Amino acid sequence: MLKGEIFRLKYFKTHDGRYGIYFNVHHLVMDNAAAFVFFSDLLAVYDHITEGKPMPKPLGSYEERIKKELAYVENKSNLDKEKKAYTEYITKNGEPLYLGVEGPKLLEAERRKKKDPSIMAPSLFDPIHDKAELTKRMVPLELSEKVFKFMEDNNVSGECLVQLAMRFHLSKINNGHLDTYFISLCNRRRTLPEKRSGGTVTAPLPWRVHLEEDDTFSDALGKMAEAQVWAFRHMDYPYLEYRDLQRELFNYSAAAASSTMMFSWLPIDEKS
Repeated sequence: MLKGEIFRLKYFKTHDGRYGIYFNVHHLVMDNAAAFVFFSDLLAVYDHITEGKPMPKPLGSYEERIKKELAYVENKSNLDKEKKAYTEYITKNGEPLYLGVEGPKLLEAERRKKKDPSIMAPSLFDPIHDKAELTKRMVPLELSEKVFKFMEDNNVSGECLVQLAMRFHLSKINNGHLDTYFISLCNRRRTLPEKRSGGTVTAPLPWRVHLEEDDTFSDALGKMAEAQVWAFRHMDYPYLEYRDLQRELFNYSAAAASSTMMFSWLPIDEKS
């Protein structure tokens, strides 16, 4: 986008006669949940014009949400209470160990470089040299249907199930370490008006799950669900406060972190 431009919206027609929408928006103006509302409403307006279907419902007030956020952080007792809860949560099983998506080589390289075998969190952030790489994996329809049926039959959230599978893989390629730590994006919209609002409410939440060798698959899913519930209960604590708390507790540099990845569950299927 151009300097000073906060969004760009284009309607286009392809060479083969199809139509599309190009939408580019600053992340401080609209998060992923707000973008979903935008596209849903845009298509609903189109259906109203072409087929006479109902117009989308009015949007909720983002301004009211901002007022709630500011009131929360201005109350020092809120922050002190959550700081205590997060301190207990992240230190309960000791300092988290970084589990690399390519195995332990990044952590081992950091330990060799700094001649310190006790390092648990390598330097991960290098905005100058880091490059994004897009990888897509298609799940066959038959397998997807089995997954959704399992979720429905066992009252399991897709986020817990998919994360658990990823955590099993990370444990396997990182010497069987069963203490996994992700950061998961949560849209933090509780009420219907909030779910129908624009703006940016989504924030990262810590999900740390400590499994045992004798845990069954059901046990592991239960621990995932417990971690999810805990994160939702404490989701109003500002992420930057939590980030600074980790640095304080574990003496991390500005570039170091022990979380393996930022996870975001954005299913297309309504059932999920």
